[in-house]
Amino acid sequence: MRKTIILAASVLLFSCNTKENDMSVYDGEYTVDNATVITMNGNQVSIPDYSGAAIRIAVTAGNDCDITLINLITGQTEVDIPGTLSSTAEGSDGTVFSGETVSGDRSVTVEGTTSGTTLASVKITEKINVQGIPGKWTLGSISLEFSHPDMNTLDLSGLVPGASVPVSDLVTSVNERLNSLISANPSIKENYVELTEDGYVNTGDAVNGTDSPEDIISYYIRQGDKTLNIHLPKSVVEAIFLSLLEDPESEAIIEAFELGSLISNPQSIVIPFDYNIENDILSVTADQEIVSPYLSSLSGAIDRIKEAILLLPADYSKIIAELIMPESGQLINDTNYTVINNLLIDIIDALISPDATYSVTFGLTAVEI
Repeated sequence: MRKTIILAASVLLFSCNTKENDMSVYDGEYTVDNATVITMNGNQVSIPDYSGAAIRIAVTAGNDCDITLINLITGQTEVDIPGTLSSTAEGSDGTVFSGETVSGDRSVTVEGTTSGTTLASVKITEKINVQGIPGKWTLGSISLEFSHPDMNTLDLSGLVPGASVPVSDLVTSVNERLNSLISANPSIKENYVELTEDGYVNTGDAVNGTDSPEDIISYYIRQGDKTLNIHLPKSVVEAIFLSLLEDPESEAIIEAFELGSLISNPQSIVIPFDYNIENDILSVTADQEIVSPYLSSLSGAIDRIKEAILLLPADYSKIIAELIMPESGQLINDTNYTVINNLLIDIIDALISPDATYSVTFGLTAVEI
């Protein structure tokens, strides 16, 4: 009888312990709300930037689990992390989770706590693992490219009868002029863009160091399609717009160019650059794909710009012509300057045409500053 009682008690005790250690009660998705504390790389971030974020927990065995980060890692909608769980203080309805993994362009370490059905806190630390990307970079060169099937030459017969300029020659001339200015200006070499190891974009100079608000604008790499993507979160875009509205002149420009809809509904912005690394040179290229998603919302602004160009006086048209074609300035006078104005309109129309192909490549040199 005594043995039977001891056996029954042992079974009961074992059952109770098993129930207490059953972490599957924490299976589920935990959303971010206004009370969630999110810390990214040591910085507490803006909750509205993560309004669609959550974590998903799936217990695999014992305290082991799979943790899925949803809309918490820049450039990756979901990141799966093997992790572990542990109970919080007695009386709490949440759990503590932690784990680490390598995903895409970075290693990710996460730890946090749940509370009920929400995410109480989460701390994420990242490190970019794409070799050759993190570091300080200065501008070494610029290369422009442009082509359009209906614009092989620019008609300058209004300045000189029968004169025209091949577009390819004009592009070459502009590239030579830009790179000559870069070579002749030593201060350009003293300014840098820093791509940090934890995924942020900062700027600075050799004298004062980093001069931009640190750890606000981020970047991520997609190695498969060789793109370096600059990410401006919603809070940053909104702050930029609000600062513009504080300036009466900027506010007038925003109103004149019909940009109110963009400002009243700010969204996160991603700017993709193709990239290549060779001989310590990081080449980043932006093309028409950056502009195309915004053309419809910018149509009013483009129309206002074209109207303003048509009203430019002769002195301004001459300055613009000399910047593009230095030798043309002496040909412009008060009667023929509108040739340049109309030419600028033609160039804008070509740039916004779906048939245009254009790009700008920045050659960045790695430096130790």
